[in-house]
Amino acid sequence: MKISLTTAFFFILLSIIAGGCSDNDGSVTQSDIKNKLTITEKNTNNVQYNNNTKKLSFAEIINNEKFNVATLDQEKKRAAQQYNNALHRPIIVSKHNQVIKNKTIYAGKDNNCGITISAYKNITISNVTIYHANSGICAYNAQGLRINNLKLVSLSAPATGPHCPRSSSDNLKTSECWGQKIKPADSRLGILLKNTPEATITGLSSYQASSGIYAVNSPKTTLSYIRCYDMRGPFPRGQCVQFNRSNNSILTTFYAKNYKNQSHSEDNINAYDSDNIIIKNGLINGNWSQNGAGVIADTGSDNMLVENLDLLHISNAAISVYSNNNNSVGVNFKANKIRIKDSQCESRHSSTPSSGGLMLAAHPEAVNPIFSDIKWFNHCRTQLNWCLPGQACRKNKSGSITNIVKENFTTRWTNE
Repeated sequence: MKISLTTAFFFILLSIIAGGCSDNDGSVTQSDIKNKLTITEKNTNNVQYNNNTKKLSFAEIINNEKFNVATLDQEKKRAAQQYNNALHRPIIVSKHNQVIKNKTIYAGKDNNCGITISAYKNITISNVTIYHANSGICAYNAQGLRINNLKLVSLSAPATGPHCPRSSSDNLKTSECWGQKIKPADSRLGILLKNTPEATITGLSSYQASSGIYAVNSPKTTLSYIRCYDMRGPFPRGQCVQFNRSNNSILTTFYAKNYKNQSHSEDNINAYDSDNIIIKNGLINGNWSQNGAGVIADTGSDNMLVENLDLLHISNAAISVYSNNNNSVGVNFKANKIRIKDSQCESRHSSTPSSGGLMLAAHPEAVNPIFSDIKWFNHCRTQLNWCLPGQACRKNKSGSITNIVKENFTTRWTNE
């Protein structure tokens, strides 16, 4: 998503206003998705983590991983020493129903993905760690993929800033990351799902990838217990999770953490041209992008539900409904139980966010966006630059904003 200062008046900044409108979706498909979400949450209330017998809460998982983030460089050096061990080489799936479990894979000296799946169904990956220079897992036409307890560490990320584009020499020089060379679209990801419907991923931690999970033409993707640390992009990547033309997908129980002047995130969570998406039960801490939002219904993503999220240190809109033209509007978007704190009116490297620091935004062509039960605290703007649905900037489109309250809060799962 891109928001320029010259077009910022086309968006809504919702701060301390209250109004009323009925909350009516009416989407049968959305109801079906909610039923699936209930089952998913029930089945993943606790996750067996790192092949231990003890089941940990999501808060315990995140707190354990904070130590891993602090010692990541040492971990990478140790992993690099394992490349010559044949047991740690990349895996190419060779049959349907193959099971890969209890392995550590080092894929750091070539262009191979840590695990590659091409046109094989019902693959299971469980309790696996992958150190990868390109992408951790690449799944093409791999219907029914199941992943449980996966750790992915990118070895190609520079100390700070975005990933370098791949080249024949693959020198991976930090200086190249800031140039205008071809940017990686499907490389250096944590997980690439391409034409891979009905994938289920439960329990993932991804460190310093270009994006954590990129699902393209992969409907009915179900993601839970997802952790993304220090996403590196560059644009068009930089998300923790992006659904691209992947209808009826779910992300629930997730944590996205980025660092100013080190990470290179764009939108943290992006639904692009994907209908009936549910984003629920998450904590996002850090998005210093000039153009990216915290969570966005992007370019024709209709009937999207965003619920029960905390968002900290966001420089552009925490929640956004966006359209790039009049034929790709967001219809029936809902955001409920959203808490926003410590927003930033400064992007990485002291640049100014293109929106000037919005909090909640909806494109003037978006149809029936509903924002309700919004708490905010310590917003960086001193002036209220907003307009209500139905006024000039909304072009008399329907929608509502209700129960918006200034109130401090403590984040879920962490003490951030």
